[in-house]
Amino acid sequence: MTPEECRRFQRPYDLKILAAVERAPFNLLHVCGEGVLFDEFLDYPVTAYSWATAAGNPTLTEGQMKTGRSVVGGFPAKPDIAGFTGAALADRARSAIAETGGRRLLLGPDACLNWAFALAVLVLGTFAFAAEEPSVLPPALADAIKHLDSAASVVRADEILEERCGAPHRRDQLFRADFNGDGRQDYAALLKIGEPGGKPGEALRTAPLWAVVFLANRDGRYRPFILFKDADAMFPSRRVLWIQPPGHVHHGAHPERVLTLKHPTVGSMLCESTAKVFYWVGSRQTFREYLTDE
Repeated sequence: MTPEECRRFQRPYDLKILAAVERAPFNLLHVCGEGVLFDEFLDYPVTAYSWATAAGNPTLTEGQMKTGRSVVGGFPAKPDIAGFTGAALADRARSAIAETGGRRLLLGPDACLNWAFALAVLVLGTFAFAAEEPSVLPPALADAIKHLDSAASVVRADEILEERCGAPHRRDQLFRADFNGDGRQDYAALLKIGEPGGKPGEALRTAPLWAVVFLANRDGRYRPFILFKDADAMFPSRRVLWIQPPGHVHHGAHPERVLTLKHPTVGSMLCESTAKVFYWVGSRQTFREYLTDE
């Protein structure tokens, strides 16, 4: 199939199916075989991508760079996976984690499963710690954060108020994606400025919180865009960020209004309250906010 044939005979029907499930919490796209015309699927409204890392197809990190979203991979498909020992599967998993930095990676096979995949799951339990978020910021990003404010630091998972925000949002508030479509990996961060104020030992205190996107420049440095500042935010934080994948989002106050996102965007939520996304506007070289939940 040529790219032109893919756009004519496949894409319209793919998008009809995906539109029918656009409100699902998680959609996975699998693209099967060698030479899969991966670039034809980059703007599909899905949460994660799966494909065979075979001839003519991107690597896991290339797939992340192209889509700005999570990827599935690391293990071979059936029948090959049945011939792997537990140690060999563990090595494959560690290699995938090292390749991607353990970020936006769902360990899985290239394609179909068989019973042997259960062995892989058991093996992974012995070294799941290897996929934790990296604790060290890239030096250029750390410099950019300190240049904004010398007292700034990324809000940690244990600084999120889980009772309000829920366990899925209790993670370090640093996210990586290509937010402006230039092929480079950018970062979004929720930053705490200084230490929380108030009396020591109090359950809830206050601290300034900034949401910032750091767009990667060609020279390896980062250009900051401040999305919002909350000068007196409750702490532990009731604000969280996330990555909103490309696709359609409805306006929180006017559901009939629909925004089509071409790139991954930064989602922001005041837990149990309002939510919005901040999307890149190339013509204005800035981010614009869009309410998604009141």
